[in-house]
Amino acid sequence: MCVLMLHMRSVTLRHMQHHLSDVIRHVDQGNEVLVTRRRRAIARLVPLQPAATRIPWPDFVARVARIKGTPLSATILAERD
Repeated sequence: MCVLMLHMRSVTLRHMQHHLSDVIRHVDQGNEVLVTRRRRAIARLVPLQPAATRIPWPDFVARVARIKGTPLSATILAERD
């Protein structure tokens, strides 16, 4: 990010064009980003949801293990010992 402004970061349009994924990641973390062109603010990026209210992704690996049980490879390795 370019400039720290109180609670919001400012980024130039050129920097955003070259580092869009970094800017989006910053917004995804719940921060706002002010986009500037020639030192004039042209846009403000804000997250759709506050970071605290996001629903965490379920642990799919643990879910599959609960449904299917232990993997066959783990059973074979345990029987070899």
